Amino acid sequence: MAVIGAASIARAEDAPPPATTTTTTTTASPASGQSPAPLSVAGLSVLADGSTKKGSLNFQMGDAIHVKLEPGNLARLQVAAAEKRKKLGLSLNGHFLTDVPALVIGTDELVFLPNRSGTSKAFWDELWGGRLLTPQTLSVAVGLEDASILVTSETNLIMEPLQGAKAFSLVAGGVVLLILMIFLAVATPMVRDGARLPGGKLPTYSLVRTQMAFWFVNVVLAVLIIWTVTGSVPPITSSALGLMGIGAGTALGAVLLDQNAADSTPKESASFLKDILTDGASIGLHRFQMMVWTVVLFFIFWGAVWNKLALPEFDNTLLALMGISAGAYLGFKFPENQATK
Repeated sequence: MAVIGAASIARAEDAPPPATTTTTTTTASPASGQSPAPLSVAGLSVLADGSTKKGSLNFQMGDAIHVKLEPGNLARLQVAAAEKRKKLGLSLNGHFLTDVPALVIGTDELVFLPNRSGTSKAFWDELWGGRLLTPQTLSVAVGLEDASILVTSETNLIMEPLQGAKAFSLVAGGVVLLILMIFLAVATPMVRDGARLPGGKLPTYSLVRTQMAFWFVNVVLAVLIIWTVTGSVPPITSSALGLMGIGAGTALGAVLLDQNAADSTPKESASFLKDILTDGASIGLHRFQMMVWTVVLFFIFWGAVWNKLALPEFDNTLLALMGISAGAYLGFKFPENQATK
């Protein structure tokens, strides 16, 4: 297997045409006048770090696709690309990847490095949409971008999103984070209204601190999942920042109000739902409203991650509704605190 090096790699479309000028389509007439053999793929494999993977047909973003053509086929394709003024490249599942150049590493050998960016992003989004945990089959062909010449491999690639040491470490990190956050929320005052009470008892759960921790965990887990599948860290959207910002701002405002309360002594926790929904006596509409909008945005958030493999961009109205709920919570919290006088 040839090693991919800077000195040995060249764009296929930039390579000088061979001496023969008789090849203009998928076939060419040799000197004997007989029809040449059809263009065909001699071998297909997946490269990682310049060498063939153990699972030679298991593709993951970040890997390279190595295509070996039958002898003389690359020269014929280069001539056809030059004469038709079309790009020579890779087609997956019938979709030509215009932003993935063909890299020549040897006689009749090409390497392609697919990436989820530019014009290819829509293809990968459609491929993965709603099927993050389902292995995908990729048909591979090499040819011209107008599909006038395509050399299709009889062997397909298998794309398993959650494979390899990197994927395992990212998934394991997400699971550890989730377990750790649940443990800290239940066993410590991290998302509660103050420090431990005398006797080691825990105070009531705080609605806004819980919401702040909730969005923090969701955004981190979404980033790790997208990174695992696509091989790259997704950009943090303004909507994700907005969710975390609303949670942090509301929690800060609640702390300031609690400091000015007539009685700031934390009360013992009764249960999670009772703590976050009641104002000490009965269920508060403002608390219930805030919880409902959080749940609604949770499903919208993960729907976008699952279907588009990207952090969502919410409509500004949705974020405004979340902000109104947070403002209502702070507004009603003031009389809650005064009621303890």
